[in-house]
Amino acid sequence: MQVPGTLQEDLLCKMSAPPNSDAPLITSNDLAEADAFVFGFPTRFSMMAAQFKAFLGATGGL
Repeated sequence: MQVPGTLQEDLLCKMSAPPNSDAPLITSNDLAEADAFVFGFPTRFSMMAAQFKAFLGATGGL
């Protein structure tokens, strides 16, 4: 699964960004229903991607 992007589609086109994966988008409901989860992502400057950070920030109610 993948987290939702944070940039608008028209900006991604202007940046010549590669197309998104066909993997389904994860929601906070998916996390609430899971028995366990494992996150994996590359880091840049020892930080997780902004998209993932935004997703985790949105799960504060869990």
